[in-house]
Amino acid sequence: MPAILAVSLPIAWSLVESIRGLGPGIVVLSILVVFHEFGHYLVAKSLKVPVHRFSVGFGPRLFGVKIGETDYCVSLLPLGGYVSMASEEKGPDGQVTTVDHFTVQTWWKRAVIAAAGPGANLVAGYILMVVVGLVGITYPDYDSKIGNVAPATLAAQRGFASDQTIASVNDKPVATWREFIEAATDAKDVVQVRVRDTSGSEHTIAVPVAERDTVLGSLAPYIEPVIGEVSAGLPAFPAGLREGDRVLAVNGKPVRLWDELTEGVHNSPLVPVTLKVERDHHTFDVTIKPTAQIMGGQTIGIIGISPPHPRSYREGTGFVASVRQAFPLTQRLVEQTLKGLWTLFSRPMQAKDQMGGPLLIMRMSSQQAQRGFSDFLFFMGVISIAIMAFNLLPLPVLDGGHLVLALLEGARRKPLAQGFLTAYQRLGLALIGSLLVFILFNDVWRETERRRAVARERGQAPADSVTR
Repeated sequence: MPAILAVSLPIAWSLVESIRGLGPGIVVLSILVVFHEFGHYLVAKSLKVPVHRFSVGFGPRLFGVKIGETDYCVSLLPLGGYVSMASEEKGPDGQVTTVDHFTVQTWWKRAVIAAAGPGANLVAGYILMVVVGLVGITYPDYDSKIGNVAPATLAAQRGFASDQTIASVNDKPVATWREFIEAATDAKDVVQVRVRDTSGSEHTIAVPVAERDTVLGSLAPYIEPVIGEVSAGLPAFPAGLREGDRVLAVNGKPVRLWDELTEGVHNSPLVPVTLKVERDHHTFDVTIKPTAQIMGGQTIGIIGISPPHPRSYREGTGFVASVRQAFPLTQRLVEQTLKGLWTLFSRPMQAKDQMGGPLLIMRMSSQQAQRGFSDFLFFMGVISIAIMAFNLLPLPVLDGGHLVLALLEGARRKPLAQGFLTAYQRLGLALIGSLLVFILFNDVWRETERRRAVARERGQAPADSVTR
């Protein structure tokens, strides 16, 4: 049975060739498809159901080896895969017919085999979260320069001000924001913070331990509103924003720091915002509608940009802690994925910016690989959970469709009526066909919009006013 994700079906190879860095995406999909199909394979074999082909990829067979009754092979298009339990057999009259050994099994065997593929992806996602904990998660770090300090905060009352540089904490020199936070957290009594003003003069600010968390919570590092990365699956990508762009204003309001930029975007979920952007010594306006996302119980707008990370550090955990922490992390990923699928069906136009096919996976895989090994592993875990959730949709061809039919047959204790099966298959295939057309079209739309936006900003297209 095929392993299908919204991102695992091929479209025209010429489109894929337009993306640099295909390797990470092919690695992601190939490994996760092997996990998925191995789940089907392992359970089918354990139930004595013949498996005649285990293929990584779709289309014509390239190479492989036959061991026993099973042909283990690699096919032409490596963006998916399947396990086939069908074989050609001669009947008593000598006629060759195709026998699907999956469909002739009892209902409970079909249900277990169908659920094994998504189950394998769930296990793979959990294992990857454990490995991420062992390898360590990379976090951004910044210079020990303070960003904006609101006048009414306790930090301002104590003497902290915008653009100051933190030189030391309790006579311990600090150069990064992480070093500042760690030194302040380790203090047992009063936290003596030595700061340097923009004029170059230095003085010490004493922060009682009782006020430490409040003061630290109101301070943030100085981060300029310069784009360090653009996520391929969010609105900033088709709008043409790219690394190195400096945002000068949001809806006409000048911004000096990254926090001011994000505040303007976060306050506008699903409401277009206009950014004034500087690139290569010239400026232009870009209008983008932020995607709505729930964070901390509030709905905020995001467009998919992040600042440069001049510094970074990695934090890992031991084996026992990684195993323990991977459970809630995997649970949150499953919940978020299911919410995303619900949004896709209930509000498809709202979800379209984050939905994509092979092109989106290729771009995002390359981005995560460039970030580092732990980010790449985490991304693989996310995609594995997505494969699980998508394949559990109760639609024909998908594992969820096989599972629903098997469970219905088990509940009725007799085979389903042929008329019902025919109607179910027709309706389901129409739904999944429409879904895949929508997703693959969205892939092409996203790439086309980005090329147009980049050309427009370069002056290679008419400078018309377009909302993106």
